[in-house]
Amino acid sequence: NALIEFLKVLNDSNGRITDWNNNLVSPCFSWSHVTCRNGNVISLNLASNGFSGTLSPSIKKLKFLVNLELQNNNLFGLLPDFLGEMAHLEILNLADNKFSGSIPENWGQLSNLKNLFNGTHLACGSSLEQPCVSTSTFPVSTSRSKIRIVVTSASCGALILLSLGAFFVSRYYQAHKFKRDVFVDVM
Repeated sequence: NALIEFLKVLNDSNGRITDWNNNLVSPCFSWSHVTCRNGNVISLNLASNGFSGTLSPSIKKLKFLVNLELQNNNLFGLLPDFLGEMAHLEILNLADNKFSGSIPENWGQLSNLKNLFNGTHLACGSSLEQPCVSTSTFPVSTSRSKIRIVVTSASCGALILLSLGAFFVSRYYQAHKFKRDVFVDVM
């Protein structure tokens, strides 16, 4: 039902999506543009279909969605903040549409998001460190910041361990240095 609701709001006036049948048990078996894993929709590629509507919150029902590609359509309206609730989303491509407004704050919570393709004349939200550049791809700052924190922490931890090791080795040799007695037989 989530996909049927989503398609209705997208306004498929060209009738390109004809095989989505609400009577089927699962969209995973025969629906075009849908990829599933373990019975869950993980990818939805609806690029270049001439859609001219808005995005429906029903997409949130696809709890395991990893990839959402809606580029090269005529979608419009504000960028929806409900996309920020899609925890598994890794790729979000909304390039070449007619969206307006800022990137919503809660998109910064998309910890798995690797690439955000906006490709429009959007003003960036404060959740992203880098300015938007039209028709470009940029990594979301939260992922890059996490990597930076992990690398810095690992480096500091390794430095501390090496310093402690050197300290204890030095103390060991100093303690055993004076315990070596040399006996010379003078007979």
